[in-house]
Amino acid sequence: MQFYETDLSRGFVRGSKLHACPTPGLLFNGVDPHRLLAFDELWGKSFHRVIRDARNAIFWAANIDDLPEETNSVTLDPILTDGDGIPAPKISYRYSENTLKIRDFTVKRLSEIHAVAGAKKTIEIADLQGEPGHL
Repeated sequence: MQFYETDLSRGFVRGSKLHACPTPGLLFNGVDPHRLLAFDELWGKSFHRVIRDARNAIFWAANIDDLPEETNSVTLDPILTDGDGIPAPKISYRYSENTLKIRDFTVKRLSEIHAVAGAKKTIEIADLQGEPGHL
């Protein structure tokens, strides 16, 4: 929990909790972190290299303190309804400057830990698309 408490010398309040996670297997290790690559860089002849490089992978993650912001809210959607006509929830959310600072600091720490552990390659993904976190 080294980075959990506030240390104002870092330029933000609060902190983050780091996690070393098992990975689901070669396809996840190889494909998921590389989904931003062009088609030919991931599939075809390149696929064998991508999978070979992903054999011994570890997945690092972090939970960061995302403080309440007046701009973030859950309200009733004025248009969208469910099958019974009941208004659906509408989530309005954006990162605060403090949250972005914590995120960027944490990604750098995770990359440093990875390098010290002997990593040959690190893929930094600050925000996993399609992952809801705890929102």
